Amino acid sequence: MWLVIVAALLLVFVAVGAKFLTEAGSGSPAGRAQESKADFSGVTLSAKQLMNESELAVYNSLIQVVPSGYRVFPQVAMPAIIDMSPKRFSEWNKISQYYVDFAIVRASDRRCEIVVEVDGPYHNTEKQKERDEKKNHALELAGIRVVRLPAGQYSPDEIAQRIGVAVPGAQGAGATNGIRGR
Repeated sequence: MWLVIVAALLLVFVAVGAKFLTEAGSGSPAGRAQESKADFSGVTLSAKQLMNESELAVYNSLIQVVPSGYRVFPQVAMPAIIDMSPKRFSEWNKISQYYVDFAIVRASDRRCEIVVEVDGPYHNTEKQKERDEKKNHALELAGIRVVRLPAGQYSPDEIAQRIGVAVPGAQGAGATNGIRGR
């Protein structure tokens, strides 16, 4: 009798173990790759536009007026341009969810100097105003200037003036090749 019970338990353990190893991929690279794939059943994934029309217009103006020693990057996650030391994870987790519309970065040291935000109508909601204030505060503490533009169409000269870039051929005080206002 005991032999039958032990044999039955052994068969159960072997069956469960075989199922586990099959599902886990037996530890093989192919099995681990299968494990790491997310389950997207029941959903549709599709590519989307990186920028809306207003953001695209601002981007096109920015790349025309930003001096050669700088680069413009769209849709940048906040943790890519600021750091916190020591990290207080409750605060870090909040700001790490934010993105900026445009980061203007010095090419020489790859540090962000200016963030440009294009504010559409949803920026007038209380929730979004609160998020914008947190984002502005964190960026300013990191020494990054924030320029907020109401959504709309801007000429390159208007963008240059708003972010403090000297316009080529400009005369008078401040007519330099760099970005002013720091």
